[in-house]
Amino acid sequence: MLYYAQPVPAKPGTKSAPVSISMIYSNAIDKTLPYTIFNNKRWDAAPDASYVKLHLYFDKPVKIHGLVLDTCKPLKFSHFWVFFNFNEITLDVRKRYASGRIDYKATYDKNIISLTNFSQSVEARSLTFNFEKNKAVSVCGIRLLQRNGKPYDVVVPALEPGTADATSTLAPAEDNSVYNLFDSRFEKSWNSDPNKKDAELVFSFNRPVTITKLRLWNGNQQSEKQCIANARAKILVLLGDKKQVGSKNGKPVFKQQMRTIAAKDMLGSQVLTLDKPVVTKTLRLRITQRFAGQNDILSISELRFFNGKNWFMPDTLARQQALISAYRKQFASARLANILNRGLIRGGSDDLESSRLRLRADGSFYLSGSNFDESNTPITFYALGTYQVVSADKKTGVKLKLSGLFYETQLYGDCNGCGRDCNLVKGDDEYRVFTETVQLSRAKRNRYKLHNLSKGQQLPFTNKILRIER
Repeated sequence: MLYYAQPVPAKPGTKSAPVSISMIYSNAIDKTLPYTIFNNKRWDAAPDASYVKLHLYFDKPVKIHGLVLDTCKPLKFSHFWVFFNFNEITLDVRKRYASGRIDYKATYDKNIISLTNFSQSVEARSLTFNFEKNKAVSVCGIRLLQRNGKPYDVVVPALEPGTADATSTLAPAEDNSVYNLFDSRFEKSWNSDPNKKDAELVFSFNRPVTITKLRLWNGNQQSEKQCIANARAKILVLLGDKKQVGSKNGKPVFKQQMRTIAAKDMLGSQVLTLDKPVVTKTLRLRITQRFAGQNDILSISELRFFNGKNWFMPDTLARQQALISAYRKQFASARLANILNRGLIRGGSDDLESSRLRLRADGSFYLSGSNFDESNTPITFYALGTYQVVSADKKTGVKLKLSGLFYETQLYGDCNGCGRDCNLVKGDDEYRVFTETVQLSRAKRNRYKLHNLSKGQQLPFTNKILRIER
């Protein structure tokens, strides 16, 4: 039975342990992954990207009393937003707006943004920075402050050169790849082919690595409904390289390293400890038993390895860059390269207020708008998730298959790329899972037409006329 990870409070008087962040995601990857921010290195977003988001997911809830962000160079902005736990608390550096029942001091000095003197601590499970219309965003450091004003020590996984593969992957393979285990995105998970029952994941590293623990996000954790729909890993067998265990007749005797561990059926991350370390260049992770879902697709959202001292994972930068390049080429072939990583706004006569569509070069999207239902009652909605390019043509534009979560609410929900904060979600009926096909093409006078080929069965619109947001 699926259950939820619960926060473990620290004992009174204990020294603050380092804050562990295994998942860091941005919707504007360029030449480096954002883990570099906590390794004393500069991180630069894609230079053409606006509405850049940076998402931090804490392995355990941490009490934050303030934060300091170094943007390397001064930003030009009217608003800069910080979100705790997706939408529980929202802070604005200009102090024009705040939600979440806390007061704070906001200062901006050149490239240093400080949000300090919180009137009460915030128990953070996730933290999102929204850079709004700024482009060429850079981050040279983030400090998370304790009650005494001192920064926490923050540790992130090391990026180990290597590759990943799977014996079973649901089609289309690019969208369900084993590399989704390391992209820090709940929207994408590794999903197996239901016609292949024995699933095995293969990780090959450039040098021998030691593995003593796994951190596992079991199932498809974009939403509770999707997690339950797909099967989850129950028994995992780890197979390492053969190791010499002795000799016979003067010849060495080798035996393959094998460890068996049991996973829990839960949302959030879980740590699985091996009875003995595995030292190997190639690790085979075989799922021999599973928690049953409503279908036979086996899903895992994220995975990290521990070597006894530090967490690590394969470096997926090259793979992410290849995907971004492929999306850019597809949109360029449809004469739509200029809209990626930007915002399209407004709409036709069916809109009560501004509609927004944001398509990212990494395959994620955000859509919001207003409409009337069958009883002529106004509906305000937003949807977020991922897209697949079904076809691209210079005359007809791009046909996109949109998949994700739909919310019928007035809440500003542009958390493009952050997925669900699954650590404490319980019985959430405010959303629905959807898949719908749309066509985006050029229209007259620098406008763009968004046509719902599914006739609004799940997303409540038929046509929208949009323009690039300035």
